[in-house]
Amino acid sequence: MRKISVLLLMALFLESMSAIGVHGNDGLQSSGNSYAVRYTLIGNLTCSISITGNTAALSARVSAGNSTVTDCEMTLELQERVAFIWITKSSWTQSSHGSSLSMNKQSTANREKTYRLKVTATVYSSSSSESASKTAIP
Repeated sequence: MRKISVLLLMALFLESMSAIGVHGNDGLQSSGNSYAVRYTLIGNLTCSISITGNTAALSARVSAGNSTVTDCEMTLELQERVAFIWITKSSWTQSSHGSSLSMNKQSTANREKTYRLKVTATVYSSSSSESASKTAIP
């Protein structure tokens, strides 16, 4: 009975790990070794994070994929890894009337800890909206 319980727990763990892989592509479709964005309103979403000393520098940009986009909104989350999960340490949201939006932020960081940047962007047209998320590590 104990062996069956252990095998069942291992199977559940492996299944949960495969689900993480499916959602870990940040809105990208793979074709061999190349990736292509599958969005119609979002043309490009980029982000980066660097840590120097005790400062984390965060940068992100979203741009329209076509001329119908009227507004953009973006949220930057500085996340810290605690055990096996990511906890949001700081968050910033900004919006703009136009076809692109760039954000640059700084936050304190501890070099002994593990961080990532999570960006969620939404672009709006007169009749619809589209959202995408992307993560970056230093």
